[in-house]
Amino acid sequence: MVCLIFKFLRVFSVFMATIFFGAVVASAQDVTISTKDKALSITGQILFFNDEYIRLQTPQGPITLHADGLSCDGHNCPKPEQRLARIGFAGPGGLISNFIPELANRSTSFGDGNIHVTTSNDPSPHQAHSPTLEISLTNRTLTPEQQTTVRQPTLFIGQTPNAMDQHRRSVIAFDGLVPIVNPSNTIQSISVTMIRKILRGDVVNWKQLGGEDRPISLHLPKQILQSKTDWPKRLANAWPDKSNAHILISNNTKQVEDLVDRNPDAIGFIPFSAVKNATAIPVTTPCNLMFHADFFTIKSGEYPLAYQYHMFRPTKRLPRSARAFLAEIYSPISQSILEKQGYLSLWPDTRSFSYQGDRLAYALQNISTQEGLEYLQDMVGTLSNARRMSITFRFDSTGQRLDLASAAQARVLRHAIESGVYDDQQLIFAGFADNRGDHASNQKLSLARANQVLRQVFKDTLIDDLDPKRVIEKAFGEIAPVACNDVAYGQALNRRVELWVRDQPE
Repeated sequence: MVCLIFKFLRVFSVFMATIFFGAVVASAQDVTISTKDKALSITGQILFFNDEYIRLQTPQGPITLHADGLSCDGHNCPKPEQRLARIGFAGPGGLISNFIPELANRSTSFGDGNIHVTTSNDPSPHQAHSPTLEISLTNRTLTPEQQTTVRQPTLFIGQTPNAMDQHRRSVIAFDGLVPIVNPSNTIQSISVTMIRKILRGDVVNWKQLGGEDRPISLHLPKQILQSKTDWPKRLANAWPDKSNAHILISNNTKQVEDLVDRNPDAIGFIPFSAVKNATAIPVTTPCNLMFHADFFTIKSGEYPLAYQYHMFRPTKRLPRSARAFLAEIYSPISQSILEKQGYLSLWPDTRSFSYQGDRLAYALQNISTQEGLEYLQDMVGTLSNARRMSITFRFDSTGQRLDLASAAQARVLRHAIESGVYDDQQLIFAGFADNRGDHASNQKLSLARANQVLRQVFKDTLIDDLDPKRVIEKAFGEIAPVACNDVAYGQALNRRVELWVRDQPE
């Protein structure tokens, strides 16, 4: 009863006003919403009803009520089976025009004909308040009048606007910015520092990169300069000014590829998902770690120019049916749609231990104690017969919570585990640290991180009931870094939990 009175707190002043200023004359279209015991009630016309909320127009103004625990009297009361929720989507690129409609068409949360997709010709698709696509979720056919009802708040899909509250966004896909050059170019790799200088116009000749004495011709697709969506955090201070004469802007990524392929002095930057036949070169970090852009390095967050696509939820709470639809973004069917359309989904890639050669060589160069060497030997002995998954868990600035990408990958992993993908496999949660502190403290931190991630992934399962043969935790401290430990960005990447999988031992 206390909860019901609380729900009516906003309504109560209207109810009392009706008592003091005279009864409201009900029209034929009015309904009366009451608590089950009829202790509180209010009369008005229904503006809309979805599966969770009802909105009334009363003489004192519109009021929205949570429908649970309330009764409705009147000819126009909504039937329990009548549900209508609408979601608006805004954002650049194919995630809006291709992925969301196909997910709606193949959604398993609603029956045939119960998801309706409409698009608009809004001139500002990058604005979160200007939807370019709307989805209506209902268990009945929509009438033309219902198609024009007030929509729910819009969700924005793209990269992270600084003003967006972190608690309102989640990662749904990955990508990376890739440098491409002419096949005749002798440059074998390029550093993040040099990429910044090229984009800012500080480096304009290939001689400054160790090449021939020829001017650099810089090509970028228009979509990058217009939407600012395909841009890594590590290049945030190198945003190119499209008014600069040294930047040649193309209509699309294919045109960039074609121009670079014909011009021996050209360099271009395009999303990894858009690369077709271009000659891509690897990117190096300040400590000379080299990374080729591929599905694994981008999904694991180790490629220096990786970035993420986010979905931003509105401040207003979405109805149950809308939340159920959005939850399907992390399902296996949704991830397969993303992959089919050329995006880098959250679904993990795997690599055998043999791919760890460069990483182990770098680790050996940086080990200075016998204790560190023993940790490395333990790692090799534990993981040599396992495969590393691209799912790599990292933490936010507090160090206590998983960051957005890791939280999203944890959801996908739970889906896979619940569907039996790893029933005959052993999952190894391997914790690592940066190089601050001694071996003992880093080992302790690494184990704590592995345990924290394990509990986050299995948060709906009793940890004590898990078969110890199926899930184990290991800690390897600061050995085998994946980024430079002499910069804060690299240290954050090295504070991680890797996920490895192998055949379950007998």
